[in-house]
Amino acid sequence: MALRIQGGTFTAGTSLSIPTHRPGDLILLFAYRSTSNLAITVPSASATVPTWTTGGTSNANATYSVFAYAFATISAHTSGTWTNANIIQVVVIRNVASVGPVVRNTGSSSTINYAALTPQNTNGTSVIGAFAAANTASTTSGIDTPPSGMVIFAGSNTSPRQVFHYSGVVRGFPRGLTSFSSANVNNTFISAWTTWVFEMKPKRASMIS
Repeated sequence: MALRIQGGTFTAGTSLSIPTHRPGDLILLFAYRSTSNLAITVPSASATVPTWTTGGTSNANATYSVFAYAFATISAHTSGTWTNANIIQVVVIRNVASVGPVVRNTGSSSTINYAALTPQNTNGTSVIGAFAAANTASTTSGIDTPPSGMVIFAGSNTSPRQVFHYSGVVRGFPRGLTSFSSANVNNTFISAWTTWVFEMKPKRASMIS
């Protein structure tokens, strides 16, 4: 049963509409603040707001970010308000059993470094995903370039810029990377950046396409 991206979207604000989803779908969310390290508030669960699991936060280099995820329980979830964020990106993925280890890296330079990750699912069928955000001036070419072994699904906004990379092809996910090494992405206009790298495990590893 292959993992499949159902959709993705972004907003330059504190809340957004989540793409079409159904119970069991994984909703990934990356909230970023590019102007200061004022904390972003994770919204509490409600009738439509899912129970967000915080994968991690970062308050380095005069920025703040939150990586969070939730498994949908209804087909009409809303994001809730992520107070103090100035950009939010969401990706919906189907047929995910669990989210594995999460690592992050931050910096303030012209080179983005993705943290190294070794998946817990050692048979090579899990998928590695990565979000990145950066304060950019006049180009997005650097942050949009995926690390080796990965492809870009979507980028959002101009400055700050967010992207989502993953191991696989657009229609579905083939066997995932067995490990992920730090990869540099250069862009001379970047002043500060944050990356999140994580593992997604399929519901049935033997059926992954």
